[in-house]
Formats: sequence, C-alpha cells, structure tokens
Amino acid sequence: MIQPLAKSVIQPLAKSVKDNNDVQRPPPMNAADSVSPTNAAEGLVQSALAAVQNSSIAAMAIKRSDGEALFTWVEAELALNRELERSPRSIRFQTLGRHIALLENTWRIRVSGFQEEEYEILGVIQSTRGHVTYVLDIYLRGSKTFVKQFGVEYLDTQTRDPGTDGEEKSTEGGAQILWSWDGAAAAKYSDDWALTINPAYREYPNDCTNFASQCLLRGGKDQVGSVINRPDDDVWFYGSLESTTSYTWAGAQNLYRHLVLHTNTTLENLAALRPGDLILLKPPGANPQWHTMVVGARTTNDALMNYHSQNTYRRSFLQIKQALQPNTTIYYFKIGNSYQSFRPS
Repeated sequence: MIQPLAKSVIQPLAKSVKDNNDVQRPPPMNAADSVSPTNAAEGLVQSALAAVQNSSIAAMAIKRSDGEALFTWVEAELALNRELERSPRSIRFQTLGRHIALLENTWRIRVSGFQEEEYEILGVIQSTRGHVTYVLDIYLRGSKTFVKQFGVEYLDTQTRDPGTDGEEKSTEGGAQILWSWDGAAAAKYSDDWALTINPAYREYPNDCTNFASQCLLRGGKDQVGSVINRPDDDVWFYGSLESTTSYTWAGAQNLYRHLVLHTNTTLENLAALRPGDLILLKPPGANPQWHTMVVGARTTNDALMNYHSQNTYRRSFLQIKQALQPNTTIYYFKIGNSYQSFRPS
C-alpha cells in the first residue's frame, strides 16, 4: 500500500513560495547545491513514470538508498498493473504548475499537470486522461537529490466541498415515485464531460458532486423538492442560481444522505457496480473532504472512474484506492430507481 502524504502526518509548512517560472525562486539550502528543487522534482516524476511505462526500475534517476519512497511508489504501481493484467503503452505528463515550500531542511514540492495514459488489457486499449498532482519531500546536497516522501493525488484535496454536515434522519411517510434508470446514459454523459464543463451548468470550486448529479439526471433520476426545502436531504434539484439549488445536488455528504435515506439506492461492493453508479470517499478525521466519482466503464475486476476536481477521464479505481489516506471510508453506490419518501413540492 502506498503511504499517502496525509496532512495528519505532515508537519506545518514554515515558508511557502510559488514557482511558476515567472516568480522568484526560494534561496538554495546550501551554497554548494547546484540543482533547482523544482527541476529535480520534475525529473524524479518523469523518471518514476518512465519506470512504470517500461515496467522496470532499472533506469531510475536515483539510487534506491537515496529515494526509497520513490522506489516503493513505482513498485506499487507495477504490482497494480500485474494485478489488473494491463501493460502500459505510454504515460505522458505535462507540468502545468509547481508549488514549493520549505519545511525545516526539506523542500515540499507539488508538481501539478495533465497526464495521459494508455494501457493494453487482454488486447483492448484503455485510455486514462486527467489532472494529477505529485507531492515530493526532497532535500539536496550538491548535485545529489534525496527523496524522503513521494505520493500522488488524483483527487482535489485543497478545495472544500460545498456540502454540510448533518444528522442521518429518514423522513417518515411521504409519496413514492419511480424513475427509469439508464446507467449507460449516465456513464456516457460522464465520459463526454469528464474533462470539460457543460456550459448548461455552473461550475463549483469543488465540482465533483455537481458533476455526479448531472450524470444522475442524465441517467433518468427525477428532481424532487422545492427551494423552500433546499437544505433538506429528501430533496434533490438544480436551479438557475446556487441559492435555488438543493444542498444535495453539489454537496457530497448531502448527496450521500439523500441516496441512503430517501432512495432505494443500495450500498454494495466494487464488483457489483456498473457504469453510471457512484463511489463516494470519506477521508478520516474531523470535517473531512468528501469526494464523489462516477463509474464510466468496467473491466473484469476494476471500475474506471470519471470525476471533476481534478477533472479526470476513466482512471482505475484500484489505482485511486492505492493512493488514498489510510482509513478512508469508501461507499459503493448502486443507483436505484425510486424515492422511498420525499417532501412534496
């Protein structure tokens, strides 16, 4: 299991400087250092991805003794590829932004960019595209780079979800209405709009649940409720303004309670999910950053996920799972076809 760079185990940052080529670089740690920390970090990322693409650690840019964390990450990726019986054909990462921070005598560097991957699985080509952030803790000594931590973030861990915490209370009574669920239509919508924003909808700072709700709507789930009840979990609807949209539409926690308490959607396991179904993630700790993803396609033992924040097309769920914080709770939602109870409009 990859050890992710969880905030709970990382020390507070003492100094932070953005490095986007047009702003000043932080001072070197040592006058003898001859390598830019951000350039060193980018080189390590590319070296790791080349090792994954070539299915070999033989040509890594540093010695194992200088970067055990980097080797551990690569070996976990290679093991996952063997488990999924997939052979990498190409992995291309384009850097779009870098952020550097000084933590005592270590550089914390976040390298963000757009990544395109192609794999062959039993003669079928699988493509994955999306935004990825690599997080490295390194220190430099002259021309040598040492890696203390290496991890990847496939999801947006920086922007708060617009949802609200609340009690899980079911509504007694009420009418029952059915909808005709078409998972294939929901999955196709998630494929079509995984990497871009549908202009018919506004974009939220953390857009994952807004995107998932659009997919549910395209799959046939009916909207219910009215503006006066928008904070409640038994309503679900989109409005022309954020103030006329239900909390359950764009808040992951709210959508979770809506599906569990007010529809016949069921909690299953990964094997039971089909295209159009959802996976919700609840990281550990107080007031965690939830995340919502849509199953775009299935393989024999995996689900290929589409999601926003960071916009991604068909990433392996097992790959995502491997990079999650320990003790993250995973909810596998098999979407149903009825409201068990709801508040009439």
